[in-house]
Amino acid sequence: MKVPINPSPKLECRKRPSRRLIEWILENQKGQCLSCGAALIAVEFDHIIPLGLGGENTPDNWAALCLGCHKTKTRADVKRIAKAKRQRRFHETGRSRARSLRSPIGGVGRLDHKSIGYKKCMNGMVVRRCDCPECRDNA
Repeated sequence: MKVPINPSPKLECRKRPSRRLIEWILENQKGQCLSCGAALIAVEFDHIIPLGLGGENTPDNWAALCLGCHKTKTRADVKRIAKAKRQRRFHETGRSRARSLRSPIGGVGRLDHKSIGYKKCMNGMVVRRCDCPECRDNA
């Protein structure tokens, strides 16, 4: 069984920073946004490395951001996390998306050896995924 490269964080990991941690973060950042350096009037706390990308819930991974920077960072993080999930799925299954039922190549909903379809090798050659004697004889 393959172990995921970066398993998604458990829900209990997603906690808000404690009061003491908030004070420590603001003191270390001198009351400024970590991203743009503006004075923090409305402050939001975020993980520097998102939990979905392997970040930890440690004090060093928390940052205080202004509202605009937090919104921008969150958008970018969501895209990076989605890309990481796609890449992880590709490495685990060999394909980036689920097979379409309308696909002319191997898009049948059955899971027998005849519906396995084709794959493209690194040298550009397209070969059948199934290498059983029956398929080799019919090819």
